[in-house]
Amino acid sequence: MNVLKHNKIFLLFLIIEFFFINLPSIKSAEDMIIITTEKNLQNGYDIYGENKNIIPFTVLIDELEIENLRPYEDPPFLKVIPAKTIMLLLKLAPKDRYKGVSINYKTKKFIGDYNNKHNEETVYLLPFQHGEKYFLSQGYNGSFSHQNHNALDFNMDEGIRFMHQEEVSCLKLRKIR
Repeated sequence: MNVLKHNKIFLLFLIIEFFFINLPSIKSAEDMIIITTEKNLQNGYDIYGENKNIIPFTVLIDELEIENLRPYEDPPFLKVIPAKTIMLLLKLAPKDRYKGVSINYKTKKFIGDYNNKHNEETVYLLPFQHGEKYFLSQGYNGSFSHQNHNALDFNMDEGIRFMHQEEVSCLKLRKIR
């Protein structure tokens, strides 16, 4: 009975540690997109996006409310920020440089490049010999360790030939005991 009590206390400690210590430090991919607004030399504003991810992100500047400012381009204000890049998303110029200006907006962030088109002709092969079957233990955006990740985990015995295509990257091989 004493062992059961200690196991419950240990389990409670692990839950508290995960939710109150580790969880707040986990950043999603969307949190690694930083949007800043800077006043420019023409008394207008520039909106920049910084992508700290290893993949591109698409950013939409939405619900743009401006006074005495005009954008240099027409909506929609949708830009792809390449991986590890800072870029200008939108430039705004004053209509009348003797009047005050104001700006307010929201952003929406999407994983990937919205310009990419799916090729129906492409055949995607799994990373093992054709005809072999392996248990898929976790898929895209899985509940265990793939939150916000498009990754697949296959349970394979040691020594199984792992095939890979030129367009496929293996980020981690992990041995589970």
